[in-house]
Order: sequence, then structure tokens, then C-alpha cells
Amino acid sequence: RVECVCGLYMSAKKRPKFAAFVARARELGMLVHDVDLDGEPVSQQDQVSALLGGSEGDSVQHYAILHKITDDISASSSDPAAQRRLDNFERYTRLNTHAALVDPLPGILPLLSRTEMHRSLQASIARHKVNVKVPKWTRLDAAKGESGITQGTLLQQADLRPPYLVKCDRACGHAQAHVMAILSSAEQLDGLGYGGAALTVQEFVNHGGAIFKVYVMGSSHVIVRRVSLRNYSPDQGVLSFDSHDMKAHCTTPESLELTLSPVQEEAIHGLCDALSQDLSLTLYGVDIIMDPLSGDLYAVDVNYFPGYDGVPNMYDNLTRHIMDLARAKADCAS
Repeated sequence: RVECVCGLYMSAKKRPKFAAFVARARELGMLVHDVDLDGEPVSQQDQVSALLGGSEGDSVQHYAILHKITDDISASSSDPAAQRRLDNFERYTRLNTHAALVDPLPGILPLLSRTEMHRSLQASIARHKVNVKVPKWTRLDAAKGESGITQGTLLQQADLRPPYLVKCDRACGHAQAHVMAILSSAEQLDGLGYGGAALTVQEFVNHGGAIFKVYVMGSSHVIVRRVSLRNYSPDQGVLSFDSHDMKAHCTTPESLELTLSPVQEEAIHGLCDALSQDLSLTLYGVDIIMDPLSGDLYAVDVNYFPGYDGVPNMYDNLTRHIMDLARAKADCAS
């Protein structure tokens, strides 16, 4: 029996990965249908009404909208097709105010710019007195040739210590969003091929080749330890890599030694509570690293609706999470 209907929007690139989720959700009582944002939202309302009407007179009261529209949001300023999909998404949600939206856009927007993401992290950590740090960072605005001031010069003037971790400020929806580099000096920055895009530069923290991926879903979270970049030394010069394909620069699973203490796990729990409250998000991930010398924890990234790789029963948990939100939305409306 169908207890909940869920409209799903994913980009064409990401949608195939959700085929297994759609099948498992149906087994658990949630019927998932695709939302076509290249078409007119009004024209899809008949489909929504039919699905909620059920079969044999069994109507469904619970409706949810699950999405990952982050690439379209990020690209909307320069891509008319992305802007059209974003406009259609907002129209679709207005036509379905009875639906539980997973998740609302205001909490997602700060995560699409690494500058705003770092500010949100720092604000939540300070507000809730969480014992997790953010590496010192600065934003370097897009280079303007007529000024005669390069981004390398600006980095020299910034109050940061090398080595530097350089990232495009746009966290997604950009060709270089996942292209990163570690530098031993500010002068090396101008030789990189970022094309003058706005950048975020952090002090790079050596972290023993381990990263702790924290996957948040509703009020629960799971910590998965993964391999990460090997410790960096200045004699390596410029180390460039794509964060989606960095195996050549990482440690091996067998060499991982760092583990979290109960106190550190409690600090991460506090950070998740703080971000969930401040951003009003229920699906997101946080990347945590540890300085092996001091034991200090650093939050280095927050991203919306990650892949949840390594999380047990992910499809079951996601289905129940969506159904719970849809049920709560319906209860509030009744």
C-alpha cells in the first residue's frame, strides 16, 4: 500500500544513481515520481493529483519533494536553462504547498559559496560554543587585470600562514568547483589556471591522511572514516588535484591510524545539532579533519545531500525520513 508520494528532482547526471532508492522506497510504501523542471509545472499537477488519488479509491495524504537542485542554483546566473529550471522548481513548490520540501532552499544557499559556508560554520560554532575549529581562511575576489594587483599579491597581503589550500569559491555548478591545489608560497597562486575566478584560500592542516565524513539525516548522524591527502611538506611545491579523483595523493586504508575519542565524537554531535538548527537542513554532510599533534578538530566543508557512501541501510533510512517529514507536514495542516 502506498503511504506517501514523493516528487524527485535530480540532474540527468545524478538521477541514475537513485534508481535503487526509487525501487526500495516503493517496497517500503513510498511511491517516487520524477519532477520534470524542463517542462511547465502546471502541466504536471494532473500527475500529482492522480498519484495522490491512489488506486481503488485509496487516497494518499502525504506528499514530499526531494531534490538536489544545487548545480542549477549555482549556474543560474550564467546559464538560462539552469535559471529556467530553478524558476520552475519554485513554481512547483508554490503549487504544492501541502508537500514537505526536503530541504528548503534558504538553508542550502550558504553552502554553495565556500565563503558563505565558512561564515556559517564559524557563526554556528561560536553561537553554540562547539569545540571544533575552522582553518583560517580568506576570500580572493576575481582578478581584475586593469588593477595590476594579482591574486598572488592579495594572498601575500592576507594574514595566513603557508601551506595554502586553494579552492574555487563556487562549491558546485562550476567547471573548476572541485579543482584544488596546495601551495607552499603565495607567489605560486598566479601560475594556477583558475581563470581569475573568485577563490577561497585556507591554511592547510596536515591531518594524518584521514578525514571523517559526517553524514546527517534528520536528528541522526553517522561518522565514516576515509583516506585523505597525505601530509604535505613545502618541498613538494604545487600539488594540484580534483577532489573527486585524488587517490594518487592519498594514504591507503591500511595506513590509517587516527581515531576519534568519545569527547571528539561528542563535539561533532554538537556541531551537527548546531548546523541543523541554524540552517534548518535535514540532509547534509560535514568533513572533519584532526590535527594529529594537537588533537584539534577542524570542519573543512559542509555540503547538501551528499552520497552517504558507507552508511548502512541508507535507502531505508532516507525513505523513512522523507515519510516522517511528509506525515508531520500533513499533521500540521490538519
